[in-house]
Amino acid sequence: MAAILDERSPSLSFQGSIGRRRERVRWNVLIELNGCPMPRYYFNIIAGDGIREDLEGTELPSLEDTRLEAIEDARTLMSDAILLGQDISSRRLEICDEGGDVLLTVLFKDAIKPVA
Repeated sequence: MAAILDERSPSLSFQGSIGRRRERVRWNVLIELNGCPMPRYYFNIIAGDGIREDLEGTELPSLEDTRLEAIEDARTLMSDAILLGQDISSRRLEICDEGGDVLLTVLFKDAIKPVA
């Protein structure tokens, strides 16, 4: 069984959720205008044998938008960790639907491009 990661760890905090909230507000306005329900996705952080579950979720129009959001979140979390002298590039985000099924996995290390 996976351990629950400590929410107080700076490298695990969901700093990217601020950006997601802004996007959620924007998309919710579109929902209200179009009257179309959007799926809710959950961005769970996996680190070793621990998991930090996203209990709130985010409504996004497509799985591609969800993938782009996950990449942005991974970059934000890695940036915060680097400023604290930590390397969290071995972590990953699992994007789940409302039923808990994993739809997509984004590796933190894949969210950045190596440069020479």
